[in-house]
Amino acid sequence: MKRRIFLLSLVLLLSHPSFAQNRVAITVDSLVQAALINDEQQKILAFEKERISLDRKKLTTTFLPEINFNGVYNHQSEIAELSLPFLPIPGGSIKAGVYDQYDFSVQLRT
Repeated sequence: MKRRIFLLSLVLLLSHPSFAQNRVAITVDSLVQAALINDEQQKILAFEKERISLDRKKLTTTFLPEINFNGVYNHQSEIAELSLPFLPIPGGSIKAGVYDQYDFSVQLRT
C-alpha cells in the first residue's frame, strides 16, 4: 500500500506542468538563422571585410593627392585718400587701397 501511494504521488508530481518540457516549433529558417548568428567563420569574414574597407580608405588618403581651391572677393565702398601738397601734380592725391580685391589659391597636398 505504501508503495502504491508513493508511486501515485511520484506520478502526480512528475506530471505537473512545471516539470514538462515546453515544445518549440523549429523551422528550417530558424535553424539557418541560429547557425548564421553563431557561426565563427561568418564573424571572422565580417571583421575581415571591415579591415579591408579601412585599408582601402587608408590607401586612398595616403597615395591620392588632395586639392583645395580657395577664393576670396572683397569690396570696399570707401577708400581713404591722401592729399599731399608737395606732389609734382598740383591737387594730386594718393588713394590708400583699391575698391575690389581678389584672392585665389590652389593647394595641392601629396
